[in-house]
Amino acid sequence: MRQIPPDYTKEDIEADHLQDQYTLMFGILGRRILGELGTDGEQALREAVRRYGADRGLRDRQKHLEAGCKINMYSAFNCGAGLPGNKRTHSIRFQSVPEVHTSQVLTCPMAEIWDRYDCFDIGRIYCEEFHFAYYNTYAFGKAKVNLATTLTERGTEYCSFHVLLNPADLSEEEKARCFEEYDEKPEEADLSQFQRISAQEGYRFLYLRLYYYMAVTLQEYLGEQGKETLIHGLHELAGVVRDYIREEEQTPDLCYLENNYPAKMDTSQDPNWMVYQEGSARELLQTEFCDRLMKELQI
Repeated sequence: MRQIPPDYTKEDIEADHLQDQYTLMFGILGRRILGELGTDGEQALREAVRRYGADRGLRDRQKHLEAGCKINMYSAFNCGAGLPGNKRTHSIRFQSVPEVHTSQVLTCPMAEIWDRYDCFDIGRIYCEEFHFAYYNTYAFGKAKVNLATTLTERGTEYCSFHVLLNPADLSEEEKARCFEEYDEKPEEADLSQFQRISAQEGYRFLYLRLYYYMAVTLQEYLGEQGKETLIHGLHELAGVVRDYIREEEQTPDLCYLENNYPAKMDTSQDPNWMVYQEGSARELLQTEFCDRLMKELQI
């Protein structure tokens, strides 16, 4: 069992577990996809991450518009992130204004997990594809994303973010939506709409969507072969998760999983699946991972 810092609360520990398991799901499944399917699998994996990033960017843009926020780089990085901060992540913010956000991330627990579980190159795919898809979709396809270095590259000391939204690249309608100075009747944003959610709720929705796009895209690109590889990956993931949980909790029960794993073991009880119903993604997660994990943990 790992050493717990003295300033950690029970909620901090659970948030770490949830983030680790979200990260592991992508790493283990992605490693299996590339290992069995090669370049075809990599193409499907990259497309899945792009779809996931676009989904999140579109949803966040809609939430910001409904709250009266301007769609710009300040809003993207500061308004209603939806997840509590993680004490393991340390960053320096140099600039965060409507036109540009510049920062460095000095420690990344996701990169550390991918490295520990031999998924480092898979994590690099996530970094290369997610951020571009997210910020461009969020900003009407007009953001310029410079991710010069990431901690999923060997020998780097930080992730370097420079995300720009230039008014000159926008239509007149988009300028009014993005910047107050171009809006004839700007309204004050209602930030009260952004209620802080629990780590469980936040990571559950992130996990579901990332897994969903991986499952759907893999089968769309590679048919039955993709489905077989997904099943192999889910079986491997169940073993990895079992061992991770055993290191943290000797006798886990369903309550422990509810607080420390970002997918409900009974997927039919997660209403978020109502929006993501294409194909067999949920059914495969249930039968090939959740049921298997519960059996291996003897719950």
